[in-house]
Amino acid sequence: MVIPSLRRAGGRDVEHLIISHKDNDHAGGLLDILEKVPVARVIQYGDCAKEWISDHVKFRTFSVLASHPGMVTSANDGSCLLSIRAHRFQVLLTGDVEARAEYALLDLGLGTIDVMSVPHHGSNSSSTPALLNRLMPELAVVSSGFQNRFNHPDPLVLDRYRKRSTLILNTASSGAVEILFTREGYRVSEARRNRRRIWRR
Repeated sequence: MVIPSLRRAGGRDVEHLIISHKDNDHAGGLLDILEKVPVARVIQYGDCAKEWISDHVKFRTFSVLASHPGMVTSANDGSCLLSIRAHRFQVLLTGDVEARAEYALLDLGLGTIDVMSVPHHGSNSSSTPALLNRLMPELAVVSSGFQNRFNHPDPLVLDRYRKRSTLILNTASSGAVEILFTREGYRVSEARRNRRRIWRR
C-alpha cells in the first residue's frame, strides 16, 4: 500500500524513511520499499536520534528510553517517535509507546501538542491521563483497522481524550487522514468523506 500511495502522490523517491519499531504493522514492507524506491536515509528504532530541517519544517526523531535501555521491556516502548514543528504548530507521532515510555516522555519537557497520533492504536496500555494532561492535543488521530481483532481503540481511551476536549479521528472510519498546515491554521481531509466512492457508502 505504501508504494502505490507514494506514486499517486507524485513521489519518485523518499528523503527520510522512518521505522518506529519492528512489529509488522509498522515495519512490514520495508524491504519492498528499499528494492523499488530510492531512499536517501533510513531512520529506525535502536538508532533514531536525528534532527533535520526540510522546507522550513523542523523534524526530530527520538526514542524516549534510549538513555535507559534496561527499561525497554517491549518493542512498543522502544518506538522511535517523530516530532514535527511547522509554522507555529507542533505534531507528535508516538509509535506504539505504552505507559512506561509515556511517563519517561513527561521528563523531556514537551509542551502542548496541536496534533498527535494516539499511542499504540488506542490500546488501554497507553494514552495515560498524565500524558494527556501534559500534551493537551487539539486533534488526535487513531490508526486502526475496521473491526480489528484487538478492538482498538479502547472506549476508555477515547473517553480520556474527549474529557480533554480533543477532537478524535479514526482511520477505521475516516480512511486516510491528511493535515495541511499553513501559517493561519491547519486543514484536515478525510479520504472517506472527501473522496467518496460507491463502494464506501
